[in-house]
Amino acid sequence: MTEPLPIERRGAVAILRMQDQATRNALTDAMKTALADAVAGLEADPELRAVVLTGTGAAFSSGGDLKGMLARHRAAGGAGESPESIAGRFEVLHGWLRRLRDLPVPVISAVNGVAYGAGFGLALTADIVLASEEARFCASFCKLGAVPDFNLFCTLPRMAGVQRARMMFLTGREIDAREAEAWGIVMEVTAPDALEERAIAMAEALALASPLAVRWTKQVTGRAFDLDGEALLAAEAEAQADCLTSAYHLEALERFTRKLPPLFPGI
Repeated sequence: MTEPLPIERRGAVAILRMQDQATRNALTDAMKTALADAVAGLEADPELRAVVLTGTGAAFSSGGDLKGMLARHRAAGGAGESPESIAGRFEVLHGWLRRLRDLPVPVISAVNGVAYGAGFGLALTADIVLASEEARFCASFCKLGAVPDFNLFCTLPRMAGVQRARMMFLTGREIDAREAEAWGIVMEVTAPDALEERAIAMAEALALASPLAVRWTKQVTGRAFDLDGEALLAAEAEAQADCLTSAYHLEALERFTRKLPPLFPGI
């Protein structure tokens, strides 16, 4: 059986490739377990500096495992899962999804094809979203009698605005890569055959920054819409005090004055 999520390492960058082309990289139980296991491994890796998440074939991820959902309904005699069972599954899902979001290193989604439903949400969990010209985005939950999940209620309104997010949620309208770029969902669109290498090159560049500064920057910007101005100033002061008293900062100053590129080994 093909491994659903092989992981390649290029120096300090981890590349995760979803590869279940039979389901177009749907978020089956096996894929979600593989993602959860991968996140646990990334958290424990002291040499990690950046992550790229992408798909294979024509899809980044086609979203939820609809056949699996139907099977659960049938197994319950048509009555569907109990609310307690659903809550338990989402507790597990949200656990590893939060940990992916909160990794102390930059995470780049390289959306190579369709990113539908939960796959759309997974893509937006990253810090930076790149897309192939062949990428398509859709959040057709309401057409299936469901509401958006995989953190889309949080990410999409912040990136595209509340009105556009509601339109996508309520109508299930698909948008292409260029429209997603214009709306602020995607940072950059590339040719299909250039996407992965562009994402890896960006990850390698981000991996050169101070790990401490990166961790603080992710943490504070992640709360930018939740804190008021005074709280953000306090967070800025706390983060800067930590960074400016670190060995990373001293080393960077020394190298800058000697006209050398920055170098931030693990400490």
